[in-house]
Amino acid sequence: MTGAADDRIGWPVWRLAGVIVFGAFASGLDASLANIGLKSISSDLGSTLATTQWVTSGYLLALAVSLPLSGWLGRRYGPGRVWLASLVAFTVASGLCAAAPTVSGLIALRVLQGLAGGLLIPAGQTVLGRAVGSARLGRVMATLGIVVAVAPALGPVIGGLILHGGSWRWLFAINLPIGAAGLALGLRYLPRGERGRAPHLDWPGLLLISTGLPALVYALTA
Repeated sequence: MTGAADDRIGWPVWRLAGVIVFGAFASGLDASLANIGLKSISSDLGSTLATTQWVTSGYLLALAVSLPLSGWLGRRYGPGRVWLASLVAFTVASGLCAAAPTVSGLIALRVLQGLAGGLLIPAGQTVLGRAVGSARLGRVMATLGIVVAVAPALGPVIGGLILHGGSWRWLFAINLPIGAAGLALGLRYLPRGERGRAPHLDWPGLLLISTGLPALVYALTA
């Protein structure tokens, strides 16, 4: 009986997991949401569809590029601080995307949004891992995984409804209330983590990833 009680996951952990899922849901939703609006964006901003496609590709590439930075930033500043800063950057970038006047500006802002979004999930997992322990982390992540997996699937549905009744700019503005709610809850419930010394960052490797992935995608799609 004692072992079963010790293995039970308490409400504070599930509350923390619910806060973290805001960032994971927004990042996953945004990965598929913008696809629905590419034609509208291209028409409204006077661009070709091939160029506008980088609104999506740039976001996904930035997601991958920022992943190696997550562990280093978490050790240096604390994973909770990284998560909060990433959510702020993601939300602000979403608002700026909604107001972008040109397709080149939108692509640049989507890269910034992707860099922030790529840090949200691993930073959140680190916070959860420290709170629940490695033995019970799998159970928590399995539950949250359902929400994370549903987010990209909801993108086309939500995107279609938005475009049916409004501008493509709402595809990005929808992240503002999600981000604001997540930030308010995170500031209250999210442990910041300890600041510390991080190992030397492999800058050459990071540079190669940052340039190699876009070059590879461009070669495959050009």
